Amino acid sequence: MDRLEIKRKFDGIRLFQIGGLRALHKPLVLLYALARCSRHEERLFCFGDVEEDLKQLLRDYFPSRNPRPQFPFWRLQNDGLWEFSETGGHPLNLDPPVGFLRDPGTKAGFPPEIYVRLREDISLLQELAAGLLSDYFPNSLHEDLLDAVGMVFTPIGRPRRDPKFREEVLRAYRYACGVCGYD
Repeated sequence: MDRLEIKRKFDGIRLFQIGGLRALHKPLVLLYALARCSRHEERLFCFGDVEEDLKQLLRDYFPSRNPRPQFPFWRLQNDGLWEFSETGGHPLNLDPPVGFLRDPGTKAGFPPEIYVRLREDISLLQELAAGLLSDYFPNSLHEDLLDAVGMVFTPIGRPRRDPKFREEVLRAYRYACGVCGYD
C-alpha cells in the first residue's frame, strides 16, 4: 500500500456525531496505535490490555459520562485501517460483546501492509499523527496528547516539553481552572 493510499484512509475515517459534536474516539485510538507503532510494539494487541489507557484518553480529551473505547476499537475495521486476528463470527455492522474484545486471543491493530509501511517510513507516521492532531484537536492540546499516548517524536521546529509539566500545573491549580475555579 502506498503512502498516498494510507493518507487517504486516515483522512476518510467516519466519525460518530453526538449532539452536533464529532466523537473523537477513532482519532484517539489511531493516535494511540501510531504511538505503539513508533515504539516498535506488536502490530496486534488485545483490547483488554489497553482498555484503561483508552478510557483515560477519552476521559481527558473527550469528556463523557461513560467512555466506551470498545466501539472505535471494533469499528475502525469499517474504515480499512484496522483488522482483527479473529472476528468470532461477529458481523462488522454489529458491535460484539466487550468480553469478546477483552479475550486475550482476540487482538486487533493496523493491517500488515499499513503497519510495515509506518515502521519503514517514520515521516509518514509523523505526518499522520500531525494530521490527526490538527484535524481534530486544538493546538493547545497537541503536546499533551503526544505525551498521553507516548508518541516518541517531536514535531519539526519545536523543542520537546517536559512530559511532567502538565501534571505539575494541574496539581498546582488543584485540578481546577485558574480563572473560574471549576474543575
